[in-house]
Amino acid sequence: MSTIIFLIVVWAFWQILKPKAQNSSDSLQRKSTDYQPKYQPTSVSPDSVWVPSGEERIISGYTIKGGLIYFGTGLLSVRAWNKEPALIDPTLPVDKSTNDWDGRQINYWPSYSNISATARNAYLEWLANGRNNPTVNIGYVFLYFYGLERRILVDIRESSKAALEKEIILTELKRLREIYRSNYSFNQYSSNLIDYLEIIDSKYKLYSSPIDVEGFVGYEFPLKLRVGLAQIAADGNPLSPDWALAWVKSDPENRLRTPAHRCKEEFQKLFYLNYKEKFGEGLLLVPNKTKLRVNYRPASQTFTGAIEASSSELYDVSMLKEPLNKLRKIADMCIDQLDAYSRYLGRNPDKYNLLVAWALLPDKIIISSQSKDLQMLSVWLKDNLGTSKILQTDLSTVWNQIPSINQKEIGKQEVLALSQLLSKMGVGIEPDLRFGSPLVTSGAMVLFNLPPDFPLAPSLEYSVATTVLRLTTAVSAADGNISQDEKEYLERKLEMLFNLSQAEKVRLKAYTQYLLLAPSNFSGIKKQLQAFDLKQRENIGKFLVGIAQADGFIDPNEIQILNKIFSILDLDVQNLYSQAHAAATEPVKIESGDVLQKGFTIPSEFKKRRGVKVELDMVEIERKIAETAEVTAMLNNIFSAEDSVGAQSIPEPADEDGIMGLGPENSRFVRLLVAKSIWTRGELEQLAAKQNLLLDGVLDTINDSSFRSFDEPFFEGTDEIELNDKIVKEILK
Repeated sequence: MSTIIFLIVVWAFWQILKPKAQNSSDSLQRKSTDYQPKYQPTSVSPDSVWVPSGEERIISGYTIKGGLIYFGTGLLSVRAWNKEPALIDPTLPVDKSTNDWDGRQINYWPSYSNISATARNAYLEWLANGRNNPTVNIGYVFLYFYGLERRILVDIRESSKAALEKEIILTELKRLREIYRSNYSFNQYSSNLIDYLEIIDSKYKLYSSPIDVEGFVGYEFPLKLRVGLAQIAADGNPLSPDWALAWVKSDPENRLRTPAHRCKEEFQKLFYLNYKEKFGEGLLLVPNKTKLRVNYRPASQTFTGAIEASSSELYDVSMLKEPLNKLRKIADMCIDQLDAYSRYLGRNPDKYNLLVAWALLPDKIIISSQSKDLQMLSVWLKDNLGTSKILQTDLSTVWNQIPSINQKEIGKQEVLALSQLLSKMGVGIEPDLRFGSPLVTSGAMVLFNLPPDFPLAPSLEYSVATTVLRLTTAVSAADGNISQDEKEYLERKLEMLFNLSQAEKVRLKAYTQYLLLAPSNFSGIKKQLQAFDLKQRENIGKFLVGIAQADGFIDPNEIQILNKIFSILDLDVQNLYSQAHAAATEPVKIESGDVLQKGFTIPSEFKKRRGVKVELDMVEIERKIAETAEVTAMLNNIFSAEDSVGAQSIPEPADEDGIMGLGPENSRFVRLLVAKSIWTRGELEQLAAKQNLLLDGVLDTINDSSFRSFDEPFFEGTDEIELNDKIVKEILK
């Protein structure tokens, strides 16, 4: 007993006095206690049966080139309990009558010595044919992988020859991973082994080089990422965008949605931009208290357990939730911004309209795009529009800046996409389909710099203003007498009467300029107006008189235009004078239209009663605007018929049965929606405005009813709304 106590005391003193191993944050060292690399006397040397790179062996008629295999007899596993699984024993039978490509005759941990003769035939053929058949059972790939794993983890410690092949084997591991990364198990093992080897052999900080986690899917973060993050935190350096993206892409608890994978380049570019906006030089990571443990658990049963590397100076910051949550928010924001673009590519995987695709990209990456076409367009806009308010040009000139677009195939889709693309580049266009303009594929156009917070769809007030502007312009142009003064006068009047935002005022000026460049006489306007019944025409007349007198008086210039409109409406002109007199705040002398001078006489300021200040009742004006929605819709019908953009329509059924349990108004809106499978947000804003509906409210109501009726949403998307084809078919039955 005393002898045992004496030995314990001696061992304790030795543990206290023996030299300590020094580990630093720069070095991660292998632990060798998990297995014994010394080979048993009954086992041959691994070098004696290893086929080096570049050599070949022949077995059962197969010539296996390239080496990197164990070939021979007598090699035991590292544990020395059984044969080395990766050893190709030429004395074992091979059945060449058939191949077990499906791997039905190999077990979960295959060994060349215990698989069937037909399985050996399949394995040898796979080796001989380049080791790259992507359809082979993954068990054969693992069997080959076992040999690489042993050579680079075990033999390398005892063999100088194995050390010389380190880079060759690492390259081979990466090649295999690229071919078979679709297999979750192999992707994880091969990635972990590659990371482990690069960590051990690295002479530099891992974060000094870019990191690639593409295709990695695992239940924990990659080894290389964890070590690199730990080094970043230990050194107090900011987290670079590429390492931030690698962290969030390999997050096992938050798989990124489809746009991040389908639009890899766009997602990366957008993430980098948003990350830099949020964190500048980069997020700072604070080391936690959990020590970093890095180990590799081999796939082959030749080993006794995990191989571990450790450092006493590094901490596992990958476990921190707060910084990762911040990165998740940025990634989710990028995915939402790419959603419409991603879905468009998904619907058109082989061939898609390039202009439409560009128009669906987030504005941030459009501006910084590497596309030659977009760069060319951006430079042209800067050189010609610059800081100017308005640029008069021609559509063909703009199309020439986008060489990839075939001008012979330009239609509504391309024109609409051009408007969306330019707006994301900070430039407005007139005519613009999204704001009620006609479809124009050639001829004059106007470009202008968009002010901040510009709307993507017209307000009711803007729609009324442009409708009146188009009508009065058409009437003025009918007699060949139209001038810039007339346009500017009417523009000022409309700005004053309607509650337009500053951005809408800018667009209205550009639209007025376009009408001056490309006036239309609307040859069929009289026929369209007279198609309404008398009551409807009288309402239009009263509406326009109300617009004219909203500031307290009616100018002779306005009477001249109203005269023409009443004539086209086939209304008694005397009714115009009666309405004008009734609208005046005191008796006003109004001359007959036939004695007015030809054209307009523009006063230096609006004529008002002397000594009386006219106050506009904007509340009353807004009330009148709301009341005239029906009249505005009638006027818009005139122009939409003239424009004839060819939109499909679904005839309304005679009955008023609710669709999906919806009320009459929402059901009518659904019937309008099913005219197309895809709508832009701007198109729906216009459609809802004409129906006097709030878009977001009606869309939410429709989707709620769809879930109750079909357990599916009626539509998906934000900037671009896509209808559910299955539900549409049910509705149209």
